[in-house]
Amino acid sequence: MVQFVSGFGLENIPHLPDDPARLWDKFDVKFVSFWVLIRADGTEERVAGALPEHLVTDALVAG
Repeated sequence: MVQFVSGFGLENIPHLPDDPARLWDKFDVKFVSFWVLIRADGTEERVAGALPEHLVTDALVAG
């Protein structure tokens, strides 16, 4: 995961290692490149594929 995060310049976004897949189960993640953005207010945005920059920017500005 460290290589993935640094390779894509994602160091400023929190990442949670999930070796036992508990988070994958809770948020119904089916495959890699599936994102669940959890905002400060608890709302969620689920995205398959690349995470659109505007979702991250909007969440950081609002949070």
